[in-house]
Amino acid sequence: MTLSKQYGKYIVTLTEHSLKRILERNIPGNRIIHTILTAAEQNKVDNSEILIENKEEGFSLIAKIKNHEITIITALNKVNCYMKENTARIAV
Repeated sequence: MTLSKQYGKYIVTLTEHSLKRILERNIPGNRIIHTILTAAEQNKVDNSEILIENKEEGFSLIAKIKNHEITIITALNKVNCYMKENTARIAV
C-alpha cells in the first residue's frame, strides 16, 4: 500500500514502511511534507536516493527523487544518521 498526493509540481508518495515509521515515531505529517518540499526546491538532486535532515525538528527522511516524483522510503527520529554510499545529504 502506498499513499500519493500532488503538491504543486511534485508528487509525494509514502510507502507502507515509511507511513508506519512516521506514525511510530510521532513525526507530524505536515512537517514531513514541508521538509521534503523545501529540500526539493533548494537542491537540484534528481534520480537519486537522498537523506534529508531537519535539524530544527530533529528528524530525517530517506527518499528517492526522480523528476518531480518523490518517494519517502523511511523516517527517522534523529539527525546525523548513517547513510549508504552514493546517498546525498541535504539539511533543511
